[in-house]
Amino acid sequence: MAYRIPSDYEELYKLYKAQLEENERLRRLLRIHGIDDIAEQRERTENHDAASCRGTEPLTGAQLSMDLPMVVTSSSIESIDTGFHLTKKSTTEEKTALFRKLFTGRNDAYAYRWTNKAGRSGYSPACRNLWVPGICGKPKAKCAECPNADYYPFDDDAVRKHLSGEQVLGVYALLNDDTCRFLAIDFDEETWKDDVSCLRQLCENERIPCSVETSRSGNGAHMWFFLNEPVEAVLARRFATCLLESCMQNNPRMTFKSFDRMFPNQDTMPKGGFGNLIALPLQKEAAQKRGGSLFVNEDFEPYQDQWAYLSGVRLLRRDDLKSYVERAKATDTLPQNQNNDEEKPWDRHTGRLPAEDTTKQLSCILANRLYIETKGVSPRAQNQLKRLASF
Repeated sequence: MAYRIPSDYEELYKLYKAQLEENERLRRLLRIHGIDDIAEQRERTENHDAASCRGTEPLTGAQLSMDLPMVVTSSSIESIDTGFHLTKKSTTEEKTALFRKLFTGRNDAYAYRWTNKAGRSGYSPACRNLWVPGICGKPKAKCAECPNADYYPFDDDAVRKHLSGEQVLGVYALLNDDTCRFLAIDFDEETWKDDVSCLRQLCENERIPCSVETSRSGNGAHMWFFLNEPVEAVLARRFATCLLESCMQNNPRMTFKSFDRMFPNQDTMPKGGFGNLIALPLQKEAAQKRGGSLFVNEDFEPYQDQWAYLSGVRLLRRDDLKSYVERAKATDTLPQNQNNDEEKPWDRHTGRLPAEDTTKQLSCILANRLYIETKGVSPRAQNQLKRLASF
């Protein structure tokens, strides 16, 4: 049968996107089975050969342009695969097992989404004694402080209810020992697509695996980083902060106005609470009605097979996060924002910028705001000015 050549741009573009998605699916299969990507091997070989021909190493970003900030190399990122190979036709048991591997919060409790008669909605811990007369302490007492609380565990049955659409669940990201099994960054507001794309590109450049899920409404996103082991929440949150700061440093016009919060949102478990919760993805109603709660590609289009995509994601190790944070601190000439109770407030932290990062004179106009001329000011210096303006 003869191959028909597409006649218009739209049809060509659809074929192009389908091919990209197929290539990514095949690459995930290669990673799952421990097979190196030949294309990546060829690219590394060509880069090495080109450097050998010149008799020097490839030019760094700093050599190419003095305005480009130093970037963090992530050669030690050695993420691992999930050990699953699923499709949308896989069994419920297989999907449940993969879901629990990726989206693991506290196992002794979870939250469910409710909507009252007035249309107001929210999340509450799933408790066997909820609103039982004489036992439930609501509305006078908080669930975490109720002596009669008897929470449902986050188990296979809970996951099946979520995936079937019977309930919409949320998990508590912070574990009882102040560790977490995933990290997520929440983006909202009108600039969320630009901000997510910026951070996603940084992660791709650094070979840091991440996954983007659209919100219930489709007007926001969660960026997920899956972990293969429990990691201290303080380290995971510092890792996320380094990513955001590096992205702003590379793109000085990015303000990340859409950044809302991290999950977990605390370094340690708050007294008398659970920590913040995150709504789980693949919510059936949101996906069917609004195209939300689904994992999407770089063009914010849902992957055709969500389970094939999720089984191909990579899991970060604790050492991956630690090494990235250490390298980010080593390459950042700016003072770090410390949040340490033992820090002496009278000790000034002075970060020095290279002379080439700024002009000798900085033009400013004081009006309703302070306006600073950015011509001749490197992205790194612009980022420092932003930090000075944040209080």
